[in-house]
Amino acid sequence: MRSKAKRIRTILVALVGTAAIVLVLLWLMGAFHEKIAAGPSREVLVPAQGAPTLVVRGVEAPVIETAIGSIEATRRIRVGSRILARVKAVHVNASQRVKAGDVLVELDDRDLTAAVSEAEAALASAKAAKSQAEIDLERSKGLLEKDIASKGRVERDETALQRADAEVKRQEELLSQANTRLGFATIRSPSDGIVVDKHIEPGNTASPGQDLVTLYDPAHLQLVASVREALATKLSPGDKVTVHLDALDFTCQADVARIVPEASRASRSFRVEVTGPCPVGVYSGMFGRLELRTGTRQEIHVPRTALRRAGQVDLCFVVRDDKTVIRRFVRVGREIAGDDGALDRVEILSGLEDGETILVNAADAVPAQDAADKAAREGAAK
Repeated sequence: MRSKAKRIRTILVALVGTAAIVLVLLWLMGAFHEKIAAGPSREVLVPAQGAPTLVVRGVEAPVIETAIGSIEATRRIRVGSRILARVKAVHVNASQRVKAGDVLVELDDRDLTAAVSEAEAALASAKAAKSQAEIDLERSKGLLEKDIASKGRVERDETALQRADAEVKRQEELLSQANTRLGFATIRSPSDGIVVDKHIEPGNTASPGQDLVTLYDPAHLQLVASVREALATKLSPGDKVTVHLDALDFTCQADVARIVPEASRASRSFRVEVTGPCPVGVYSGMFGRLELRTGTRQEIHVPRTALRRAGQVDLCFVVRDDKTVIRRFVRVGREIAGDDGALDRVEILSGLEDGETILVNAADAVPAQDAADKAAREGAAK
């Protein structure tokens, strides 16, 4: 009996709890509150008297695809050392402009200068020996004419002169080589350019083949972009493309200079290099965009005045056949410049269809009652 009574109490508690929950839900739903009477419907809008309208028509517009790239120098020069020597002085810093022939780095040339002096002395000695050989040959020829010297002596003196002449030429070549090596101690700029970086400081030891200074020619720059394979295969060297530099707000027409005939396995894109006019202030490494035309599409353009901003959305006002106006939410795209260059039109991505009529000025959408009252006042005034 006790077990049965316990089950009955449990069932009663569950029923009471369920009923309480139902009552709370009904209260939250407003079942026990007086209903609010329905308010007036949204006001009817009509065009203002004489308001201009526009029939929306689709227009053919180019489809532009953008490829991101960066500015690179076509002539990037790495100036290195050709000898092993200590760095005596560095005359340039990063971002410094240099001209062809300017001294960039000086190396310790004491050993090289000594080698030049030694070669000059050896050459002077060889020239003196040649002069003495010429004198000896002339003397032998004179004695031969007087039958005092033999013909063999004359031949020996001629051979000695030839050896002396060869020695002079050898010493001249050695002197030229010594002067050339001495010139390697003064490293000059091979062309006009801007120093990107210096890789050595005074007191360091320069090794043959080591890069000392890196520079590039600012007059020969190019935009290098990665273009997806579907577009790159349609390009050819010499094609005209549009280049835009965001930092300088600069746009120009450039020529496709080269397309590397190998796609990247990671991105399936090709390296495309374009060249064109470079504005003042452009540097290697700057960000740029390559704009490629891939075809055309139908677009809808409306005047900027036809839009009204409501919070985070844009509204356009469509005129219906019954001469009433309805609000239409639209999605706005890019701004479009008119014939005078002003950005007075916008692209509508969605919300309007071809053939619909809209108000040119959003402010011309007025309540129907206000329009009727205004017409009545004007009629009374007449």
